[in-house]
Amino acid sequence: MKKYILIVAVALMTLVGCGDGGRQAELERERERAAQAERARQQAEAQRQQAEQSKSMWQTVAWIVGVGAVVLLVFGTAIGSSARKDAEKKAPGTNE
Repeated sequence: MKKYILIVAVALMTLVGCGDGGRQAELERERERAAQAERARQQAEAQRQQAEQSKSMWQTVAWIVGVGAVVLLVFGTAIGSSARKDAEKKAPGTNE
């Protein structure tokens, strides 16, 4: 009888050691969390890139407007100077 109890006890111990103890489910949850975190990171990266592209576009537009304003200022100054010189040639001595 003790022999059978010993055999049953040894068999139960080996059977208990055969299971993964719920480790497989835990590993699966960890994989799912890691995949979800990776998706969130990729989405945040895509949003950051889109924001940078938008910012870059507006910076380019601002530079073009600024350079255009300077060019128009120089062009207007040249036209004004030319007009003043032409007016002096046509009517000398009328300047105050």
